[in-house]
Amino acid sequence: MAESFDPYHAWLGIPPEEQPPNRYRLLGLKLFEDDPQVIREAGERHIAFVRTKHLGIHQELSQRILNELAGAKACLSLPDKKAAYDAQLRAELAAESALADSSQRAAAARGCPCFWGGRRSLCATACPHARTAMCCAFTKRF
Repeated sequence: MAESFDPYHAWLGIPPEEQPPNRYRLLGLKLFEDDPQVIREAGERHIAFVRTKHLGIHQELSQRILNELAGAKACLSLPDKKAAYDAQLRAELAAESALADSSQRAAAARGCPCFWGGRRSLCATACPHARTAMCCAFTKRF
């Protein structure tokens, strides 16, 4: 079976495990970038690149990605919208971190092979559990 086309990965270099991307990741920026010129340039660069894909076989996908890029650039370029988005993103990241921490503690308590001392082991390429965003305690796999 052929895999479906992933424009985030193919065009923007965002692997599936980092999807859906936040607005900073979508534009290829460091988290909470503050420099308006850097934000503007990144937005323009990504938009220009994805525009080159608009006449290809993935026209609908390119238009959707262009809309997302334009929205991300606009949001991060306006100080009030950026401040509100940053606060929302910080809250989401804190919640994800808390969930990951509790999942890791549960996995370590159950003897998950992916974690030793509360830290992910170095076997990420060989271990089937380490391929997921969360440990097997989250996915219920051993």
